[in-house]
Amino acid sequence: MKDSEMIAQFLNYLRNCKEYYDIASEERREAENETQDILHCLELHENSYHDFAKLARALSKTRKERRVAKDREAIAGPIIEWEKANQKTIHDLERLLGTVRAAEAATERRLYNPKTDILGRVFGEDQK
Repeated sequence: MKDSEMIAQFLNYLRNCKEYYDIASEERREAENETQDILHCLELHENSYHDFAKLARALSKTRKERRVAKDREAIAGPIIEWEKANQKTIHDLERLLGTVRAAEAATERRLYNPKTDILGRVFGEDQK
């Protein structure tokens, strides 16, 4: 992988982190609302034994989904805060990316023009 690709991946990761955080927050809120619906159903309705079992399974699944979303939020949150506090650094990385890409392009199209006739003498006049 080229150096520019690694820098670009990091910058893309930072850009995607906010969306990742927002999705996790929405999933957490949805799971919390589902939890409240289940709890209110337990509280306010007459439920059979089988209904209780179904609600317990649903509650367990919802709580696990909430935990996953909350963990993703907890991980992405500090990254977003760092990004907000380091906008100048991110801008510098974007500028660095352009410089590195230009250097990579220059090395890919590099040609060498011989300065002497040594190659002609070694290989014969027709080969250089």
